[in-house]
This record gives sequence, C-alpha cells and structure tokens, in this order.
Amino acid sequence: MLPHSESPSTRKHALQRRSRWTTWIVLLGTLAVGATLLVTMRALFQVGNDMSRSVREARPLAPARERARPIESAESERTGERVAVAEERIHGRVVFPEGTPEGESAWVELDVPAVQGAAALHERAHVRSDGAFAFQLSELPRGAVVRLDAPHLYLDEPLVLAPGDERRPIELRPLLGACIEGRCVVPPELEHLRKWIAKSEIFLRGPGQAPWGPALRVTRFDGALRFELRGIQPVASIQAPDPRVLEALGSTEVTPPNALRVVADTPFLGDALLTVDEVRPGTTQHVELRATFGRSLAGRVEDEAGRPVAGALLTFEWGSVDGWNSGPGRDETDVQGRFELIGLVPWDITIVARRDGFLDLEQKVPALAADEQRSDVVLVLAKTHSIAGRVRWPDGTPAAGAMIAADPEEGVAKELITAIADDDGAFALDDLIGRRFLVTARVSIPSDVDDAGNVIEGRRGVAFARSVAADERELELRLDAGLLLRGRVVDEGGAPLPAFLVRATPVRGGEVIALPAREVQDTFHAEDGRFELANLHPGTWEVRASFGEYRSGAQWFEVSASSSPIELVLAKKPVLSGRVVDEDGRPARRVRVWFERLELDTQPVAAWRDGETRTDDEGRFRFTRLEPGRIALLASDDDGLCAPPHGIDVPRTGRVEDVELVLRPRASLDCAVVDEFGAPVPNARVELRPDLRGVPDFEWTTNDSGHIAAWGLSPASYELRAGGAGHVTQSMKLTLPSKRAESLRIVLARGALLSVWCTSSEAERRTAFVAVRDAAGQVVLDEEKGTAEEERGKLFTACVLPGTYHVVLADDAGRKVARDVIVPNLEPVTVEMRFER
Repeated sequence: MLPHSESPSTRKHALQRRSRWTTWIVLLGTLAVGATLLVTMRALFQVGNDMSRSVREARPLAPARERARPIESAESERTGERVAVAEERIHGRVVFPEGTPEGESAWVELDVPAVQGAAALHERAHVRSDGAFAFQLSELPRGAVVRLDAPHLYLDEPLVLAPGDERRPIELRPLLGACIEGRCVVPPELEHLRKWIAKSEIFLRGPGQAPWGPALRVTRFDGALRFELRGIQPVASIQAPDPRVLEALGSTEVTPPNALRVVADTPFLGDALLTVDEVRPGTTQHVELRATFGRSLAGRVEDEAGRPVAGALLTFEWGSVDGWNSGPGRDETDVQGRFELIGLVPWDITIVARRDGFLDLEQKVPALAADEQRSDVVLVLAKTHSIAGRVRWPDGTPAAGAMIAADPEEGVAKELITAIADDDGAFALDDLIGRRFLVTARVSIPSDVDDAGNVIEGRRGVAFARSVAADERELELRLDAGLLLRGRVVDEGGAPLPAFLVRATPVRGGEVIALPAREVQDTFHAEDGRFELANLHPGTWEVRASFGEYRSGAQWFEVSASSSPIELVLAKKPVLSGRVVDEDGRPARRVRVWFERLELDTQPVAAWRDGETRTDDEGRFRFTRLEPGRIALLASDDDGLCAPPHGIDVPRTGRVEDVELVLRPRASLDCAVVDEFGAPVPNARVELRPDLRGVPDFEWTTNDSGHIAAWGLSPASYELRAGGAGHVTQSMKLTLPSKRAESLRIVLARGALLSVWCTSSEAERRTAFVAVRDAAGQVVLDEEKGTAEEERGKLFTACVLPGTYHVVLADDAGRKVARDVIVPNLEPVTVEMRFER
C-alpha cells in the first residue's frame, strides 16, 4: 500500500467536512455584508432626521396655545405618567354635561373618508378625566368626521372638519343620554346555537317602531355574548300606529307606546322591553336576552309505501329558511328520511322536495306561532317509472340508433323523455310519470355512397305500442313503414305547386310537441302537387307545408289506416320592413331590432325563429319569416337608447312596410306617495306595467319619505299603480317622456279593510276565483285567490273606499256565489260567502 493513502470512505468524509466548513464561511460572510448595509442605511436615516430637525427649528414658534402641553393617554392615566404631545397633533376637549356619571370612559373617533388613490383613516383617542384628548395625526389630508363614543354621552350630529380646521383645538359639547348593558343567557341544552347567536346584531327600537324601521342604536355581541347600547338620547312618547294598518301589514311586533325594545337579529333570542321612564339620562339599565329554540319544523320524507327517502333535497322560497338549515338532517334528509328546520320565519313556508327517481313535491306549511315546535310533517314522494325493451327491424336485426319516446296517455309529460337504442337495439326510458304510455320508435338512415362508389340504400321505419304499462321491462318494438298521410299542395288560386316541404308534428294531450326529434318531414317534387308522407303512427298530427316565401296554415289531422287525403293551401308569407332613426332623423346603423309576440298562447314554437335582426348602414331592417298575429316591434342600440314599442298586426299575407322606429334616451321617474293630509306614506308599493310586451315591468317600495326614484326606463306607455297599508290603491295611465325627468305626486286615500271568507258545505275552500266591482261597475279585483292556512277560508283582505261592492266567487267546478257588500265607513268589514253542495 502506498504511504499516506486514503480509503474511498475516508476521502468521502473529508470532503463532507470541507463542504460543511465552506457553507459556514459563506453564511458568515453574507451576514457581515448585511450588517454593514444596515449600519450604512441607519446612518443615512439619522442624517436625514438631523436635517429635518434643523429646518423645523429654523421656523418661528407656534402660538402658546398650540405649543406642546402634557396630555394623558389611556395608559398614562393608569400609571400616573404624563406624556408630552407634540404641537402638530390634532387635539381638543370634551365639555362634560352636568350629571355625567363619575368615571365616564369616553373616546373620540376621527374618520377620514377614502378617495381615489388614498385609503380611509380611522383614529380613536381616549378622553381624559378633564375632557382633553389628542390624536396622533398632525393634519388632515382631506375632510373628516368627528364622533363621540361614550356610555352616557351623545352628539346631536357628528362634527365635520375641513382641511385646516384641525389647527385649532376641537371642542365637543355632548348631551347626556342613557346606557343599556346586556348579555345573552344560553341554557346548556341550546349551547349549539351559540355560534349563530354570536354573529347577530343588536337593535334598539323606539316607541311605535315596526321591525323594518330604522333603529335608534345598533351594536354587536362581544366574545362573551355581552353588549352595550351607548349614548341613548331621551325618546319622546310616540303614538302607536293604527291597529288596522298593523292588521293589513300582518305585523304584531311593533314596539308599544312609551317603551323601547331591545331585539337581536336572530330567531334564537327573545326581545327585551324597557319603559321610557326607565331609560333616563345618566343611568345604566341591565337587560338579559334569553336563548330559545325558536320556531322549528321537523318531519319525514317517505315514498308511497311509507319507506324513508334518504338524500331528498329540500328547497324553499328566498328568505324563509336561513343559513343554519343546511346539510344532512336540515335541507337534505338523513338516512331515516328525517329533517328538522330551526329558526323559521313567522309566515307560511313552501317546501319543495326533490330526489332522483321521484316526482317533485311542493307542499305549503302554515306559519308557526312563536316558539312553536312542530314535528308531524310528512312529505310523500311518488316514484317515477321506467320502460325498457328492444327495437328491431322487420327481419329481426337490432335497430341501432333508433330514437324512442314515451308519451303518457293521461296527458302530456312535463319533460320530454327519449332514449337511443344501442348496438343491440336495447333501450331504457327512465323518470316517467304516469301509468300507461304510448311508446314510439323512429329510425331514418339516409342513403350513402361507400369508398368504391357503391350506393348504400337508406332505411326508414317507425314502430309504436299503445297502453304500455309503467315499469315494463321487456317491450319489443318492430319497425315498419308506418302509416301514410296523403294529400295535395296548391296555391291560393288552386293551382298545384311542383315542389314543397311537408312537415308533421305529433299532438299529445291537446298540445303540439314542437321538437325536431319528434317531427316527420320530407321534400316532394310532383307536377300535380301530390304527396305521401310516411313513417307516421296513429294519432293527431299538426301538418304544415312551405315553399320559398309561401307557407300554409297549421292544421290538425287525425292519422289512421283509413285517413282521407288532405289539401294544404300555400300563401305568401308576410314581410315586415322599416327603418330606425335617431331623434334628428339620421339613420341608426347596426341597431338591434326584434319583435315580441302578443299572442304567445296561440303561436307555435317555430314562430319565434328569426325574431331578431340588425339594421344596415341606412338604418333599414327586414323580417321575412313571420307568422300572422299581433306583435310589438322594438329597437335599442349599444349606447342605451331605445325605441318605444310599436304594436303591429301582421296579416296572413302581404307586406307591412315603412315602419319607422325612433331611438330616444331612456326616461327617469320621481314619485312621491302621500296621504290625504300630505304626510308621506312609507313602504308603499309602486308598480309600473307597460301596455305592450317587450318592455320590462318595474316595482319599487317607497322610502321613509314616501319617495321612489328610478332611471333607465324605456319610453313607453304604462299603467302606474300605487298602494300602501291601510290606503286604497290608485292607478293611472302614464307615458314616460324621453328628455326630462317625470315627477309625480300620488295621493292615497285612507280606506276600510274588506275581508272575504269562503266556505262550503263540503270543506273549507282552498282557492276560488274572485271578482269585485264597485257601484259604477269598475273592477276592483279579478283573480284567483288562495285561502290563508292559518285562517282557513279567508281569501283576501282588500282596502276599499266606503260604498257598495258586488262580490262574485267561483270554484273550479263551475259553482258561483254572489253578494252585494256595503262598506259604510272606514271600519273593517268581514263577509262570509258559502258554496252550497
């Protein structure tokens, strides 16, 4: 072995040691460089401070009242130290009113609003026992608002500072108010509600205030579920609202006169009432809000055999069920099909239960009383059905790609259920609703040419089966040529047309199934105008024919093996053309133009195709594929201009030309709703309903001043309706202008509450058609009404003027009952009307 030789492992360990030493040396060098840079930057910073100090010392002294003086901070007040406040700080004094409790702990808050490029500022300064306070800020970059936060003090209004006002001392002269300290008491069995209670806001409402009114004070719980309502000003007694108004609003939670209500924004806490005399200036009242389970609703979702349905999803109308009702056992049933809803609102709840394989169920649950806990709700879901089988060609081979559809024989399915046969001809139709079905299968394979140029003949066939029972699993469908529909196509003069398209669409339950997959169509070339449309199944079909700009009307025919030939008459399709201009008569280029049908119930789905276009460079537009009927023509551009809706009667044939639409700016509306004495009516409902389709409806609620303001309204003719609780609804015709804001003042007269109850000799009535006319024959109400669940038989409560009214009720069985009702004055009137067997 050579002298001083090393083994490979020895050399490896030596290299590792050298590597570690190298790493330490590099790290120490980096730290040394960093320390050097830090010392250098600190020296430069000190030089800058010295220069700044020399500049300040060169300026003349500020007046004596602005020079530094001792001010105690919150910490120095506890330790006895005195801290000097620099002359640049914003400072001032609070003048405590007589009667301020000893040791009042007050804070002054300074809020500087945010502006573009600068964030908002919020500063708090503690007020010394002698009233002095100071902020760390030396000057205001922009205006600010000064507020006072103290248990028993309040400012009539915040102090607004402009830039420069902070150079002189600020003086605040608050008034003496009261304080309410409270806490939440949560029993051990309701400890799981704490997480929702802790997020609640606490409101103080004054005498006569409703739950939706503005609160006197608002605060939140702290971590220990305690709260303070600070600086409560003396509250004068307010007359309670009219009981009839409260009945119309359905509210029983208005604060009594001469009382204040402490209420939490959660259904799991009760309210606390204090008399006005108890909440005296300079005093502190203590209240407790006790946790309750609130209104709760528990139940079970099961199938028709009584078996639990797990995983059923429950949905509700907005606002009736809050965020604590989510997850298994809440808005989704657990493995036993059970659910429980807590903290419910005090009104009716509509529950919709959904689960795959079952029909959706909608059930209304009456409003629960305060702290009522109901656990007997049962939702029964009806199962959907399925049909499975195979489709074959006449020779027994599978008909791969065949489309199969099922229609209930009792009516029309809410959703179209179809399936495609696989390579073996097998299919399955799921989620069917009904007992017996008409099942159809259809195949249409067009002719083709293979790579060698050989023609491959297409295949067409149809099969159908009547009265197929639900849950049939081995349905066999054999394709054949189906039934033929024979006929002839001619023009309005009776001359045959040599080429045309015939389209047939099935009709089920009195409704057209206007879907391309269900249609049968073919193009024909015949000098005598005759055609034979194959592959139809027995039943009613809607048949149309078309050729270029000609089309026939839609006609229904019964197709069977013995059907007689039909005749279709083609007429030229109507054409609609016109021009869009601005207010100066210049053409509006590339403007969107569309039409809305005003007879939707009688128009087929196909009539909506090509219902929109854009103008050319000369502002002109043209529609060529129209169906006859009444339409509203509209236009709008990308800048927010729009044309008022233009009503047009489209004829069966011919042209409608030179229609001119004028683009105008959108309108604005300012509306004030007052009573007969000129007082504003808050929370009044204002509705705007256009005379023609195509323009959206609008609805607002007036603010506390009885006003609503709206912008961006389409210039058009509307019906405006306004009504408030305890007031008679007023209506008027309104054509909104385009160049100026429309200002309206609507006066609502006080009215009497007219309640109509409907019963029968068989059972309480749930719904009825109601028509109410006044002595002049004018319609006051005409609609279908449902009875309130909590008051069985009560159809509606309307507000009417004193007078005589003719009330007519009708049910779905065609029975009617009528009665003249006299409303002598503004007192409530209740009428009971009874259906006899």
